[in-house]
Order: sequence, then structure tokens, then C-alpha cells
Amino acid sequence: MAQTRIVMNDAGVRNLLKGSEISGLVIEKAADIASRCGNGYVAAAPHSSASRTIVNIYPETAEARQDNYDNNTLKKELYK
Repeated sequence: MAQTRIVMNDAGVRNLLKGSEISGLVIEKAADIASRCGNGYVAAAPHSSASRTIVNIYPETAEARQDNYDNNTLKKELYK
């Protein structure tokens, strides 16, 4: 049986990860995670790195910061 060899097209993958479809999906997922965390958590505006779109989620209020500190809320919601 012949071996199959797969070669990744790095430029194509990079374009896919920075594309508008994936960017929209990342923004939607970040907003969903921020809303599941509760009041005071915000998904920041997206930005692009060299290889992908990034959205940061952070606690905006003091209560949310304390909640995240005490309960690891962001970590728990991120990996659900």
C-alpha cells in the first residue's frame, strides 16, 4: 500500500485564519464566552496578528475581577 503524504500550504492556512469568516466566528465565540461569565465581562474589539485574528476577553468591573480571581471564571468558561 502506498504512503500518503500531506503537505500544508502555510500561506493558505494563514489566509484562512485571518479571513472574515473565521474572524466572525471568533468574535461570536468570544461574545458567547463573555456573556456566559456574567455581568462585568467584556470581549474586546478583535485585532489581527501575523497569523490569526485575536479577541481578548477580560473582566471590566472590580466585581468581575474579584469573581475571576476567586473562581477562575474565564478559564472555566473558556474550556466548556
